[in-house]
Amino acid sequence: MALLRDVVDRCRRVIDLGRAVRALLVGVADSSGEVACTLAGVFAGSSRDDVWETVGLFRRSEDEAVALLATLSAAEDAVAATISGLIGFDRGGAPVYDVPTRPPAWTLPTHPLHPGLDEHLFVGHVRGGRLSGYHRHDPTTGTVLSAVLPEDRRGVYAADVDKPVTGGRFVSKARTSLFPATWTKVEIAHAVRTAFANRRPSVPRPGHEVTARWEGHYRGVLIRGYVMSGLDANTAGIDDVTTAWPVHDWREGDDR
Repeated sequence: MALLRDVVDRCRRVIDLGRAVRALLVGVADSSGEVACTLAGVFAGSSRDDVWETVGLFRRSEDEAVALLATLSAAEDAVAATISGLIGFDRGGAPVYDVPTRPPAWTLPTHPLHPGLDEHLFVGHVRGGRLSGYHRHDPTTGTVLSAVLPEDRRGVYAADVDKPVTGGRFVSKARTSLFPATWTKVEIAHAVRTAFANRRPSVPRPGHEVTARWEGHYRGVLIRGYVMSGLDANTAGIDDVTTAWPVHDWREGDDR
C-alpha cells in the first residue's frame, strides 16, 4: 500500500506540473500574438527592418508555443496510456478486465510434512510407554487434556496429555505445548515450514550449542525443533526435521 500511495503521489505531481507548463505555454502564445499585433499596428507602413524582425520573432514564438502545447498533449496522452496499462485502468478510470465484486479468498499453500514429522505433531509417538510430540489437540481421538495453562498472547497454550491406546490403556505426557486451537493442520504444516526456512541456531543454555536444534518464527509464534541426529540444522532440509513444537510464553524451556 505504501508503494501504491507513492506512485499515486508522483503521478499527481506530474499531472500538476503538466498543467502548470500548459498554462505557461498558453500565456506565452497569447502574449506573443498580442505583442506582434501591437507592434505591427504601431509601425504599420514603417520600413525599419529591426521592427519587422522583432514582429517576426514574436510570431515565431507564438507558433513555437502552440507546437509545444501539441507536443505536451501528446506526451500527456502517452504517459496516461502507460500508467493506465500498468495499473489496469483505461483513460476513463474503468478496469481493462473484469474485476470480481469480492476479492478472491487467499488459501494457504498445501505442502504436507513427511509422515514421521506429521505423526509427531498431530498424533504423537509412543515410546517406552510414554507419549512424545502431540502439538495439536484433536478431541475426536479421545485424547484428554488436563492442567491446561492459559493461552499466551499468540494463542499457544500448554497442558498435560492422556492419549488412549490399545487395550483401554492410556499413555501420558506432562506439559506439552500446543499450537493455537484456531490453526488447522494445513496452517501448522505451513508454520513449521516457514519457521524452518527462516531458522537460526537454538541454544538451550549458554555454552551448550546443539547443532541439530533450530528455531524460527511464524505469525509471531516461536517454533523450535530438531533435525536428525548427526546433522547440522543450518544445512539440513525440511525432510530432515524430526520434531517441532510451539514455545508457550509461560515456559520458554524445552517443552517438547
